[in-house]
Amino acid sequence: MKILTQVALGTVAGETAATGGLFGTAGKFAIAPTLKTAGVGLGVIGAVTQGRADQARLRSEENIDRFNAQVQLREKTAIKQKAVFESKRAARTASRREAEQTVATAKKGIAGSPVAPDLAAAQAAEDELEQLLIAFEGEIGARRAQAQADIDLTAAGITRQKRKSAKAASRIKIGRTLLTGF
Repeated sequence: MKILTQVALGTVAGETAATGGLFGTAGKFAIAPTLKTAGVGLGVIGAVTQGRADQARLRSEENIDRFNAQVQLREKTAIKQKAVFESKRAARTASRREAEQTVATAKKGIAGSPVAPDLAAAQAAEDELEQLLIAFEGEIGARRAQAQADIDLTAAGITRQKRKSAKAASRIKIGRTLLTGF
């Protein structure tokens, strides 16, 4: 027990030279160094804990940004597929309408009239315009989704850099706390 006391509180002058212990000097308990040591320890623990929390938060943000980018890329693919489908459906509808128009002009007996080809050409132009509009809207939607995916990937990269900076800042804070006690 005597050795434990000497290590904890130090030795008294007389036996040997007075030495400092973990919690005192010359056999007397000193609270100020103990509190300072405890404060530094708590400061370091706080800095480590805060650093880990910042790392977890930023890693989560980065993962969310990457996930959002993947969602946007899937959206881009879906938009393109939908545009192709809608364009094919419009082409089938146009073909069916052309056939119906041919039958209707034949039934009315105006198939040989000079107006019939003009009507057919106007309808064909309108149908082609509709198909082009569907393709254009699909392309615009796909580009919008790609742009958003690019933005999300850029945000993920920025967040990754923030995470690296936060890690360095945490280490600096721990070092400062150990050196200065603050």
